Amino acid sequence: MADQKGVGVVWGVNGILLTGLLTTTVGKVQSNDLERKATRREVMDCNGDLVGQIFLDKRRSGTISVIPSGATIAAAKTNMDALTPAIGTVLVFADADGTVFDGSYSLLSAKLARAKDQEAVITMDFEMSETNDATAIVS
Repeated sequence: MADQKGVGVVWGVNGILLTGLLTTTVGKVQSNDLERKATRREVMDCNGDLVGQIFLDKRRSGTISVIPSGATIAAAKTNMDALTPAIGTVLVFADADGTVFDGSYSLLSAKLARAKDQEAVITMDFEMSETNDATAIVS
């Protein structure tokens, strides 16, 4: 654990969970990048000058990188498979340090990277609409 001096800052990625996938026994979160975005439309006057903006289709998205781990190498390999679920899987994101990005996301991609001189790393991309729940299964 690092010691802080001077001013307090949020440090590291402790306390980040994707329900059903990430726990302290399944993987070690290495990084987490989150974003809020929207489509922007401009309203112009008759001279072509900007007089207003419309923000629609507001979304939250994220990318998380995880090193699969377990009590044994066999368990870590099993967890590696568990951390690459089917596209469209619902991931419930929660962060102990802030709640702005908490919610249910759809998995967009899951990438496994391995090399002879480093640990396996899984990177997952996920996204949600801020307006509508698009994660429910429709029958």
